[in-house]
Amino acid sequence: MEIKYTLNSEDYLNHQLYLASQSSRINTNRKKSWLITTLAFTFLAVLFYQQHMFGLMYYFLFFTIISGLFFPYYTRKRYKKHYKNFIEENYKTRFNEEIYINIKEDELLTKDRFSEGRMSLSELSEIVEAPTAFYLKTSIAHSLIIPKSALNQPYELKKQLTSISNKFQIPYSNAKNWHWK
Repeated sequence: MEIKYTLNSEDYLNHQLYLASQSSRINTNRKKSWLITTLAFTFLAVLFYQQHMFGLMYYFLFFTIISGLFFPYYTRKRYKKHYKNFIEENYKTRFNEEIYINIKEDELLTKDRFSEGRMSLSELSEIVEAPTAFYLKTSIAHSLIIPKSALNQPYELKKQLTSISNKFQIPYSNAKNWHWK
């Protein structure tokens, strides 16, 4: 199967956010910072309560509640902005460049303006079907992004990727309901 497509910043952003959401280190750091911030405001509210400084106690109690409720939303936006800036800085030369992928019986051929590659399909470590794209992860921590919007018949590619998954015992992850949170 031959596929020809281009990637834009949104494709790279969705891929980075998907990888971040699957990282236990990043998820742990987000939870830790949420907990530490909320506990710090709580501690300050209790400290000012003990000092009978009720104005400051209410101030920090307010921020305890705000932090407890809205900090996950804030980190979601912050991480998204970070990855967006990272992509704009590091991948801008790759936007809207044509990419060719040819999936053969036992190998995957890729070609773009910058490089050509040949890889055995057995080198794939995981195939992920996300809402907007397919991610083909390799054993060297690299991924190929194939946006569904660039495909005339995404179900044909899904069928072929499923058969590759079965043939080479590669995990196939269905993340069609995934969204960044």
